[in-house]
Amino acid sequence: MLRYGFILASLLFTSYAMADAFKYKIVIDGYSARKVDEVIHGEVLPNAKANQGDLIGRVSSTFLQMPYQADTLIGSQRTPEQLVVNLRGVDCFTLVDYVQALTKSNSRQAFLRQLKSGLTVR
Repeated sequence: MLRYGFILASLLFTSYAMADAFKYKIVIDGYSARKVDEVIHGEVLPNAKANQGDLIGRVSSTFLQMPYQADTLIGSQRTPEQLVVNLRGVDCFTLVDYVQALTKSNSRQAFLRQLKSGLTVR
């Protein structure tokens, strides 16, 4: 019985978090939008039948020369949070978020939906 209570609580939390995730304004510049399209069309779509590990490796390799950049998030007690897509530089968390979302996307819009749905994990 306790197990079912945990599952129910998890579903309720996830539903609440998902509704909350869709309130974020999305910020993506032209460079980042082009880079997302480039990775999807250059690595994800041509390798759609590859196993997930190989696809993650291919997508991750497109970030090898990307510089580390801290403090890319927007939001505070006074400033509404925004979903920032910045492919000019990443930190370890945004790198994982971007790679995960890209491997599951076939378009830029799908990528943005994947990022939004990933907000429910945190």
